[in-house]
Amino acid sequence: VSNRSPAATAKPSLSFEHDDVIDPWTLPNGLNTVGGPRFDALARTKYFKHRLLSAAEHFNRSYKKGLAFMQEIKLLPDPLEPAAVAKFLKLAPGLDKDVVGDYLGEPAAFIISVLDEYTKLFDFRDVTLDRALRSFLSGFKLPGEAQKISRILECFAARYYESNPDSVADADSAYVLSYSIIMLNTDQHNAQVKNKMTLEQFIRNNRGTNGGQDWPAEVLVGIFDSIVTDEIKLDEVSAASLTPSRWADMLRSIAAGEGALPSPPDVVEAALYDGELFGIIWGSTTAAISAVFEHTADDFVLHSSVNGFIALANIAASHGLSDVLDQLMATLCKFANEGLSKDTVSQSGERLRPLVLFGEDIKACAATRTAFGIAHKHGDVLRQGWCNILDTILRMSKIELIPESIVDPGSDESQQRPELQTERVRERAAAKRNQGSSLLRSFSALLTMETREAPLEPPTDVEKKIEDLAIACAHACRVKELFADTKFLELDSLTHLMRALIWAAGDPSLVTATADDEDAALFCLDAMFTVTMRNRDRIRSVLPILVSYLRAVLQASPEPSPVCERVIFYLIHMCVKLIPQKADVADDLLESLRLLFALEPAVADAFFGRISADVDVIIQGGASNITTQQGWDTVCKLLMASARHPDAAAKGFSALSRVMREAAHVNATNVRSCLESAGAFVDSELGGDERSIAALQLLSDANMAMCAWASSASVSDEDKAELIAGAWGDLVRELSRISSEDTRSAVRDDALLTLQRVLLGAETLDASGDLWLTTFDSNLLSMLVELTESVRKMRGRDGGAAENTARIAVSCVSKTFLQYAAKMQGDDKAAFANSLLTVVDALSVLRKHAKTEELVEAVPEAIKNMLLVLCASGCVNREDKLWGQMWGKCGAVDSDLNPEALGLVEPKSPATEASA
Repeated sequence: VSNRSPAATAKPSLSFEHDDVIDPWTLPNGLNTVGGPRFDALARTKYFKHRLLSAAEHFNRSYKKGLAFMQEIKLLPDPLEPAAVAKFLKLAPGLDKDVVGDYLGEPAAFIISVLDEYTKLFDFRDVTLDRALRSFLSGFKLPGEAQKISRILECFAARYYESNPDSVADADSAYVLSYSIIMLNTDQHNAQVKNKMTLEQFIRNNRGTNGGQDWPAEVLVGIFDSIVTDEIKLDEVSAASLTPSRWADMLRSIAAGEGALPSPPDVVEAALYDGELFGIIWGSTTAAISAVFEHTADDFVLHSSVNGFIALANIAASHGLSDVLDQLMATLCKFANEGLSKDTVSQSGERLRPLVLFGEDIKACAATRTAFGIAHKHGDVLRQGWCNILDTILRMSKIELIPESIVDPGSDESQQRPELQTERVRERAAAKRNQGSSLLRSFSALLTMETREAPLEPPTDVEKKIEDLAIACAHACRVKELFADTKFLELDSLTHLMRALIWAAGDPSLVTATADDEDAALFCLDAMFTVTMRNRDRIRSVLPILVSYLRAVLQASPEPSPVCERVIFYLIHMCVKLIPQKADVADDLLESLRLLFALEPAVADAFFGRISADVDVIIQGGASNITTQQGWDTVCKLLMASARHPDAAAKGFSALSRVMREAAHVNATNVRSCLESAGAFVDSELGGDERSIAALQLLSDANMAMCAWASSASVSDEDKAELIAGAWGDLVRELSRISSEDTRSAVRDDALLTLQRVLLGAETLDASGDLWLTTFDSNLLSMLVELTESVRKMRGRDGGAAENTARIAVSCVSKTFLQYAAKMQGDDKAAFANSLLTVVDALSVLRKHAKTEELVEAVPEAIKNMLLVLCASGCVNREDKLWGQMWGKCGAVDSDLNPEALGLVEPKSPATEASA
């Protein structure tokens, strides 16, 4: 290959996928062409041959499924055509002759048509009957049933007569003689038949069978001699030997122009076949080189073997043969691992130095250098071979040939690498050993037969030199560069590397089983995030693979662990770094943070303080790049969760304030999520009343933002309606709930005042009267009823606080009703009347349970203001039925609440009263 140009050795990319039905037997075989067209034709032939072999396997198991499979892969038409099926039965490789014979002998009309088309594929012109029969029976085995044999021979005889009308009287004559030939073949070549048929008997048996006439003697003699000397192999499945009859067939085919040798390829065309030829010999070549490498003691031969491995890798990579390169990598890593996994205790019990053992093994060092050299040079072609490389890397890390982390201290990845605060398995084991008195430890070790390894003696000068050789070998492997350079890998190889890292990290449920398991998982996590950060431009391809493993680790982590900790904060730090830089992948990154929603309580308690701080950093740098509802929902739900954690609440509220204060980052996309988060901080008692009241202010700021959007000319009526029914409705419901349910009086009172500001400031929303009627029925009246119940139950000081809240609620409800009364009355008079009377009834019940003078006076004063405004504005007229109902209910609250006392009608004179 070395004497050919790179362009010549490049393997063309061919695709033979097709949507239309293709007849593979009519495709050009390329033998009449040269160069690239011939290679394309041969490659196409090879492709369809493999497809046909697969179809033959299906047919051999079940001919119905086989034909259906052929239709599925578009090699047979749908519906089936007899001629197409016949070509498949005659020309497809790998068919079971027994199955073909049974199929052709079936009595179904379609199969009889297939049999007829099958016989038409044979050219019997100027061929003796016995040779024609040999050719016909070469493609299948005659079935055992006489009826099937008869149908097949009838069809054969008809075709033979059609091809040779001058050689036989009629089709029936050909049929009889064909049957006689088969009987003669069985008689002559069956070991159980002792008395063989003679020529005279054969001639006598066929007298008068050629249309009533005798067959020419020379014809029968020729047939007899042919059958006696050359058996028709009726049960032969393997390839036939070169018999006289087959030789005659070959000469006949050559005379017809078949079997001509193609012209030899030129250098350019020959290069196209290099990959195919290499695919045939690479296995035996690799085995031979491996045997030499393993058993040689000669340095020159060893060096030559290494060069052989490299040459194999170069050729495999140049043709994109990933399976070959993977197998070669497995072979080299096997030799390398033998030196990395040697027993460190000698037969005499002496402890040995792992680096010395590896450095002394020249073959292991050579295999290690070669494997990593190939990985650096041909990483694009590696697939499963990454697993072998990672296995070797972990073995090197275990004996401290390479650092436990591949992250460079000054690199960009090192800034994102979280420092572990959770104790590792190895550290816990050491601490446990050091607990208790020395006497007890010694006694325990004696009982359990525990032996503690003494520290190794310092290395001798010779050992130091050997260790230096091992370290030099590790440096030559450039392990850190292997991961740093993954940004240059092709995508397919990159995804295989990520999956190999997941495999090397081990079972997520066992990452803390032993110190070695934990070390391997931590090393692989470092590598995963290094690869991900190095491939940030292709993160959409890498991130799903990474997240699948991280999810498995978190789901298998009931308690805090170093692996769990690193997963959480690597993930968050990746978002901290990339969200401000790459707005197009912000949603994908935030989606990965939803893994944190499934943290076990013990894990969340241990880490949520730091999580909240990092979410705050994400908001500081990347809030403008979070543009979707799903992304903001993730952020806000994490902040909601922080409201329940003592260590996280302060940072979480600071982050939420950064978003909501003065509506800095509040928009139509995230407002509902923000309101939900702020409500969680109002409910939380962490931070005291002060933080809850500050959270209420955030709700007020969000309301101002919503009112500003609604009044904007750029907002459509549909968007405004959605805003009012959605986010604004959520806000009113949340404030109503807090006002009636919160046990802290200061928070309740502030919630009510905030609710009042929200309701009275909603004029810019230009909401319909129906909305306000619904707001009263669903929220405000329910709140008033619950506050009344609280007043009824409360006594003493608590009762005073409850009544103060109720007094504020009275003001809120009455003022809101008056502000939107005209709209409610204009949209639905009956509903307006019912709502008004319900409000008066609710206020009346509240006054009955009031104990403080302020609340007792506040209720009639609020009703009085409502009556005056409603009558002055014309919402309620004397002619309305509502007039009498309203005054009747109001008079029940306080006798001074009547039209005369309020100056709405002329007072009655004494004379009028007496007359009445």
